[in-house]
Amino acid sequence: MHMKRAAKFVLLLDHDSPDARRTAMELAGEEGYVLIARSPSAAVEFAKQYRPTHAIVAESYSHIDGKFLPELIIEFSPETEVILISERGFTRAMGRSV
Repeated sequence: MHMKRAAKFVLLLDHDSPDARRTAMELAGEEGYVLIARSPSAAVEFAKQYRPTHAIVAESYSHIDGKFLPELIIEFSPETEVILISERGFTRAMGRSV
């Protein structure tokens, strides 16, 4: 009997950064998927629906309606590790393994 492996999703909310895109693709691997959110609200919806293993979020998008976006993502997807990035590169991670 073969068990079907769950699909792996990586959420990306900074599609303009080549480093962020590359990291998302590496985290997803050959069999995973990169979900590209175009707004913080879309990122929250993706987190609710897909429960990604990782979320890469640009600092410039880190707040939505006065709330800290990484905390919202973790609230809806507790197993997600959120990686916050700035113009200087990756700054910190929150969630699952942190």
